[in-house]
Amino acid sequence: MTARTFFRSRAWRVLRWTGLAGAVPALWACNARSLEAPVVKPTGNFQNNFQETVNRQIDLLFMNLDALPLVRAGSIRAYAVASDTRWALAPDIPTFGEMGLPLSFSGFGWQALFAPKGTPKEIVDRLNAATVQGLADPAMPARLANVGYEIFSREQQTPKALGAFQKAQIEKWWPLIKEFGIRAE
Repeated sequence: MTARTFFRSRAWRVLRWTGLAGAVPALWACNARSLEAPVVKPTGNFQNNFQETVNRQIDLLFMNLDALPLVRAGSIRAYAVASDTRWALAPDIPTFGEMGLPLSFSGFGWQALFAPKGTPKEIVDRLNAATVQGLADPAMPARLANVGYEIFSREQQTPKALGAFQKAQIEKWWPLIKEFGIRAE
């Protein structure tokens, strides 16, 4: 069954997502296709979501690249990615647009290192330098790729760039968060 057929069918029983990066596409898919699936929020344990998907207790799981190792192992199938282009780490997985389900957004999960507000600049700079040094280790890209992560370019590895990126992400996702009534619990 193709993703297009699957998304448009009403045969699914349980839909689950992990984090905001999974919630927005999941809710968009239900809303855009008038799908009536019992939407179940995650337990907070990614491994439970994975296992329930592998055991076919969940019909459809929207999540980040965290699932890539299970996809590579053949335990679960990835139907599409929510981005404008295919992911470099998984070029064989089509985009939603390629599957005939054009999204009004694209997104990806990301990780960052934050310090409490008011942390002295010298400490932030030292933490950033140590993080950049660790990410520059030649073995790091492959190690992170094995668990579904890509490293941002060096130019994006600064506190200023992180602040700009975070602000852009908030501006991008806030309208959808409000539209779908997503709230922190």
